[in-house]
Amino acid sequence: MRFFSNLGGAPVIILVYIPQFPLGSQDQAERDRLDFKCTGAMQSAAALAQNICLLAYERGLGTCYMTGPYFVRQAVNQAVGVTERELVAVIPIGYSDQQPPAPPRKENVIQWIGFAQSSHDPLGAVPVQMD
Repeated sequence: MRFFSNLGGAPVIILVYIPQFPLGSQDQAERDRLDFKCTGAMQSAAALAQNICLLAYERGLGTCYMTGPYFVRQAVNQAVGVTERELVAVIPIGYSDQQPPAPPRKENVIQWIGFAQSSHDPLGAVPVQMD
């Protein structure tokens, strides 16, 4: 629990934000358009956060992709003076005190599905499971 009170003592903390999208008061078409924009922004921010973590690891730094601070986002935003933005993730970055071992890999958790030609499908494709 101490980690969460000071984010592990990391010397650098990156906060990942997206714009706020005012969902709710518009007509359905406008809500759909804003929902699409919000979803795209969230996915882009998540990809950015992952790439930051991967780059930091490549450089010998430790990171932790944290979404838990979202639940105290008003306090986080107030602490850093951010308004009109939606917190996506918090990434503490620094040199790790420890190198925990990687967990064992799980076997057979991915099933690849490909496509084979079919005369029944107007597009000429039917899904088949490939082992």
